[in-house]
Amino acid sequence: MNQSKLIYISFLLVSLISCGSQSKNTTETSTSTTYSYSDVQPLFATYCVACHSKQLAQGGVQLDSLAGIKASRSASKDDISSGRMPQSGPISSPTDKQKLIDYLTSGSDL
Repeated sequence: MNQSKLIYISFLLVSLISCGSQSKNTTETSTSTTYSYSDVQPLFATYCVACHSKQLAQGGVQLDSLAGIKASRSASKDDISSGRMPQSGPISSPTDKQKLIDYLTSGSDL
């Protein structure tokens, strides 16, 4: 009888420990923020529009409108992530760079 109680308590402890670790992992991975165009438009204006406006559209990429951003979303995300863009130099703020990448990944209005 004592052995069965010990097995039962051990089973409960293992179950509780594994449930606790699953909850922790779920919480840690859900920290991304979803941005809208109005949140990031000033960043596109600062870092991108000098070369990628309606008037210039270098490389056929126009980033001064939501429609233009939608059209080049994947390539723009890859270029910003890799540091290939902007060509004038790296985005000075890591926060700004991450915000643009997050928006291009899962923007609320894309």
